[in-house]
Amino acid sequence: MKKISTLSLLWISVPSILSLSLEPIAEMIDTVFAGSFHVTWVSSLAVTNTFFISLVWILSFLPIGVVSVVASFYGRGENILLAKKITGYLFITAIIGIVISFILFLIEAILFKNILGLSSNLISTLLPYWRMRILGFPFTLLVGVSMGVLRGLQKFFLSFILSLLITSINIIVTYIGLFIFSGGLESIAFGTVLSFAVGSFASIIYFYKKGFISFTNISLMSVLTDIVNIIKDTYSLFIRTCLLTLSFFLMTFFIGRMDEKLLAAHQITLQLWLFASFFLDGLAITANSKGAFFIASGENISLKIIVYKLLSLGFLCGVIISALYAIFFDEISLLFTRDKNVHNALASLVLAVIILQPLNGLVYVFDGILLGMKDYKFMKKIIFTGFLSLFLPCSFLSFFLFSSFQGIWFSLILMNIFRCFCSILRVKKYFTLSLINSNS
Repeated sequence: MKKISTLSLLWISVPSILSLSLEPIAEMIDTVFAGSFHVTWVSSLAVTNTFFISLVWILSFLPIGVVSVVASFYGRGENILLAKKITGYLFITAIIGIVISFILFLIEAILFKNILGLSSNLISTLLPYWRMRILGFPFTLLVGVSMGVLRGLQKFFLSFILSLLITSINIIVTYIGLFIFSGGLESIAFGTVLSFAVGSFASIIYFYKKGFISFTNISLMSVLTDIVNIIKDTYSLFIRTCLLTLSFFLMTFFIGRMDEKLLAAHQITLQLWLFASFFLDGLAITANSKGAFFIASGENISLKIIVYKLLSLGFLCGVIISALYAIFFDEISLLFTRDKNVHNALASLVLAVIILQPLNGLVYVFDGILLGMKDYKFMKKIIFTGFLSLFLPCSFLSFFLFSSFQGIWFSLILMNIFRCFCSILRVKKYFTLSLINSNS
């Protein structure tokens, strides 16, 4: 049995944390810069970024699926087939991104005016940003899949470097566009799109030079077959992700019909919540990959040890995030906007966001453990039950009866508490955590 230290688990998780956080980091950077100019810009991002992060979540079966596929072929030394699989994945991802971008462009008027009922002023403000982001959406998907390929190839440090490169380019280019060239929201979007484009091309060049991309004997049918097989395997996960995405969409939909200031506060709260969530999800990926490996190899003792240690890490990281949010709340809120009304709305939610982070840390690690066990149907059942019995009733009552901004957010918090409780009961069927010595 190989000894696994808590520190090594944390180090392995760092690249996953950064790669998962790319989209929320990009959106947080955009929100910070937008808040330096006008609160309407922040409200615009609340609408547009809800869609982009939702799409990334819905299509998460692509980076999730590619990790296991690449790792399997790479571990068996089947390099020719490996190159074909990677090439096929990248090709299909690009096609999916282009098709989605085209659809979003066609439905933008119906979406913003008829479905969301946004004001003409808000629509005219957000459109430049929206159009630039949908133009670069294929690069967003390509970066996600490239990160998955790198994790499958066990190139964790490279994915870490790629994450730093993308984030740095985004910050620098956005700053230049706004403060030197006096650009608008489109310049903020340009920084994000350019950073993902550079990341995509850098990954493809690396794969090609290392022989992980091959254009010989590849048929579209074989690539489509691979994608269909992955969708079948992760169908329950896909439904689960769609329900979570729908939850955030409904929150934005309800709050968007209340008040522009509340919508801005919602956007900032959402960025803080999602940043922490994607950060903690890096531990879930480690739980998924290591858990699946030990389950397959029959190393039950090692499996129990990493489960205990990762749950401890998840809780500890949640406590640290809560402490940072509590200590630096005023400074963080000022990064986004100086509008007092927005600050007051934020203050009414911050305590709940702070308190819930340790619980969220456990929730996401439990998700990773269940993923490693391939317990997809149970994961779908938890979300489906929580969404129908808790989130929907609470959010509908909060909006239609009480017009409560806080109540809508409480709906999400309530569903996460339910997820944690159910996950604890499920995992206890597999392990007796009280018998595990974390120093073994």
